[in-house]
Amino acid sequence: MVTYAQLDLDYGIKAGFNYNTNGKFTSTPVFVFEPNENNQTIINAESKIGYQLGVFTQLNFDLLYIRPEFLYSKTKSTYDNSDFKLATLDVPILFGYKILSPISIYLGPSIHYLYENDLNNKSFELEKDIVYGINFGVSAQVSKFGFDLRYSSNISKNTGIDSSDTVVDGPLYTIDPKSKQLILSVAFQLN
Repeated sequence: MVTYAQLDLDYGIKAGFNYNTNGKFTSTPVFVFEPNENNQTIINAESKIGYQLGVFTQLNFDLLYIRPEFLYSKTKSTYDNSDFKLATLDVPILFGYKILSPISIYLGPSIHYLYENDLNNKSFELEKDIVYGINFGVSAQVSKFGFDLRYSSNISKNTGIDSSDTVVDGPLYTIDPKSKQLILSVAFQLN
């Protein structure tokens, strides 16, 4: 007699808010194509609130689970009253442990596709469109609702350069789109 184990799979939708900080904004004076890095102006980002929407699936194994997600994220940071907006498609793969019903903790890598950025209607040409990150957090499951608090950070180095025109004399603007987020979200199980 052959018996088959039943696959314990959950799936659903999720939405939430992110409190985000990006890296530094740098203005470097240029004279006849030569950057003067001794006179750089560096501005640190101020955190702002953005949002996140997406879907998930979760494969459960007693106390452990694997949870891939597909998310659209819109983040925002401010540099001297100028908002830097970044839109990404994120794919975290989370490995969780159910420590006490209904609480679990998790950790996992993520891939981020950076497809849109804007600072005062200027777009920056990014070195990399795809970067990697790490996520960890805690979640609680109450019936079909999940509540999630996580920290997410890009671990890849990346630089965005204002490529709106060639700089001969004047400032060269660069931005570090490396994102550090605190994310609070709600999920709803569809099955």
